[in-house]
Amino acid sequence: MGEIRVAVAVVFTVLPIALLLAYFYTRDLRREPRAVLVRTFFLGTATTLAAAVIEFILIAVEGRSLGVLAGAAYEAFVVAAVPEELLKLLVIACFCARRKSFDEPIDGIVYGATAALGFAAIENAMYVAEGGWIVAVMRSVTSVPMHAAMGAILGYYVAQERLLLRRGAMWSGLAIAVLVHGLYDFGPMVLVRLGADEEALVKMGLFSLAFVILFVAVVVTTLVAVRRLVRRLRAEQLRCCASEAGDVSRFRPADSDDPLVARLLERRSGGAAPLAERRTTEESVRSDSEPPRAAPP
Repeated sequence: MGEIRVAVAVVFTVLPIALLLAYFYTRDLRREPRAVLVRTFFLGTATTLAAAVIEFILIAVEGRSLGVLAGAAYEAFVVAAVPEELLKLLVIACFCARRKSFDEPIDGIVYGATAALGFAAIENAMYVAEGGWIVAVMRSVTSVPMHAAMGAILGYYVAQERLLLRRGAMWSGLAIAVLVHGLYDFGPMVLVRLGADEEALVKMGLFSLAFVILFVAVVVTTLVAVRRLVRRLRAEQLRCCASEAGDVSRFRPADSDDPLVARLLERRSGGAAPLAERRTTEESVRSDSEPPRAAPP
């Protein structure tokens, strides 16, 4: 029975990370170099140690002197969210964004998710080693996908700044990722602190249920939003592919919802007229250069 539990823990520790890596990798029509992705993943794993040191210091500073809500907020936002998301951002901005292959909006999402999953791999293994197979199952459907989603958000905004030259965009992405991460951790941390005081937990009653609802709402909303973002950028990439193939008659830069992708479309189409318009122009020039034919007798 013990061996089965260990096997379940291993499967639910490794499988969600592998599936998510494959998902983000295959969303990109122009696949990123595997060597760069592997380095990105291991850079993400390396940030786990740095995050652990920073979080240990920040927890020591708090000293458990804050109340339940204030303490949970401090631990969720300051201790966990800020250092973890900042370290992921450093990997994406300082390593990934400087690669030549980082040249499309969806690339930011691929590299961001990969770096975040590297971080999640080590963090997940640590929690599972302590909590067993139940923790592995729970984290496989919550924590690991959320890490990937927040990495994708960071990567998207790094792409905004890197490719569209929008100053401060990546810091906006960091603020969003920290907010989402903090809200995700806040509910469970409140319940953990209340759990140490059974009387307080009973007194909170339905108020405790609100934190569970908050947790579920943050997970569902974030994953749905990131999935929609990935689908939109993939559709825009298909338009770019069509423009590179020469058939830009249906995919004009002005039609793009994303200004960054619109710029890429315009650059890749070279400002050329759509294929149908070019054919019409060529036929017009040809007809003007030919002498008029005599009418048949």
